[in-house]
Amino acid sequence: MPVYNIKDKKILVLGGALSGLSAALKAYEAGAHVTVNDLKEITLPDNLKDKVNIVCGSHPQELLDSQDIIILSPGVPPLDVVKNAQKKGVEVIGEVEFTLRFTDAKIAAITGTNGKSTTVSLLGDILNCMAPNVFTGGNLGTPFSQTIGTDLAKADALVSLELSSFQLETITSLKADVVALLNLQEDHLDRYATFDEYVEAKLRIFKGLSDHGVAVVNADDDLVMKYARESGVKLTTFSVEGRPADFYRQGEKLVFGPYDFHLPVNIINLPGRHNQANVLAAVGCALHMGAKSSEIMKAVSEFRGLEHRMQFSGELSGVKFYNDSKATNIGSVAGSLGGFEGRYALILGGRHKGTPYTSLKDVLLPNCRLIVAIGESADLIENDLGACIPLKRSKTMAQAIKIAFEAVKSGENVILSPACSSYDMFKNYVERGNTFMDCVKDLINQNRIQ
Repeated sequence: MPVYNIKDKKILVLGGALSGLSAALKAYEAGAHVTVNDLKEITLPDNLKDKVNIVCGSHPQELLDSQDIIILSPGVPPLDVVKNAQKKGVEVIGEVEFTLRFTDAKIAAITGTNGKSTTVSLLGDILNCMAPNVFTGGNLGTPFSQTIGTDLAKADALVSLELSSFQLETITSLKADVVALLNLQEDHLDRYATFDEYVEAKLRIFKGLSDHGVAVVNADDDLVMKYARESGVKLTTFSVEGRPADFYRQGEKLVFGPYDFHLPVNIINLPGRHNQANVLAAVGCALHMGAKSSEIMKAVSEFRGLEHRMQFSGELSGVKFYNDSKATNIGSVAGSLGGFEGRYALILGGRHKGTPYTSLKDVLLPNCRLIVAIGESADLIENDLGACIPLKRSKTMAQAIKIAFEAVKSGENVILSPACSSYDMFKNYVERGNTFMDCVKDLINQNRIQ
């Protein structure tokens, strides 16, 4: 295992959420003197009490300047106090970079604007058919740092790692066996000054490829292909749109030419062509990591998708409800609804992320009966789409669902696919999705009682 000695080092973890607290515990166990700093109040889990210091309410410059290492949680934006400390010689890294210094595992690292979590999860399921020690996580769910000091950090372990643009900003030690760039679309313009800055962060995935590694990239995305070719790394391409590629859809099967392997489309349990692209990417990564056809077939046929990603949430009077709360940007909504069959009412809105909603017009016009706009972005949504698609507004999720339900007929659908972050009304997209499903359940129960 790599030797990364932080004994007696002063380490500040900036951000007291799940990833930050996980890194804090591992730093403490490695012998460091650890402080956790957050603007909000921090509730320490039992395994951290009396082991780390806590500073809440502000980010004191003198505190940051006095550290040897600052570990940034993914959600912490670039702060002047961090930049100032860095200028004074304090090393600044992220939770993923911190973990990479402790691991010998074989890694597949995946990024992109949309489809990351589905691709990483399916890849993780395939890897679990291949080996006993498999970690699936990163930006998705479980913090990567939880692998430190466990069998999941050993050389025989396999890792399916989701990386956000925020995490990629602070990574320098990644030497992945496989990386994947799924797509590039406008997102997080509330954090990045320009789209180019966002793309620059995403492209750091190519710098994290080992000398013998390969990058799996989307031939249907012109921007991805442009930058992938410019990177100079070894490429394997995939396409669901009929473009020349190593992995592609042909009729009712997905073909993996270099491996003389094909996968019937009818064993994929996820709707939409965008999910076929995710399967191509996940299986492509798995093949590069040594997966057998039987392992792939088993994992793909049993994979049911993830919560909050076009998740069926109930049915009332022939109307089906779907929770797509994870669709936090325009591209994700376009992918979900572009592959959706049937008419629907759409619940759209939340905290705006900088991209106009006008680009959804062509996707929504054929099948969208009504938009119910919610959250801080309701005015912008009405300005961008209200002239071409019927639109109503709602201040609560329960009311939005009722309005949407009344607008559709039996055999049609109500879909929450917000194209926005959730922080104006909810703690995160999970709470938003759970609230949607709870309100759907309440609506169904109320109608049964009547």
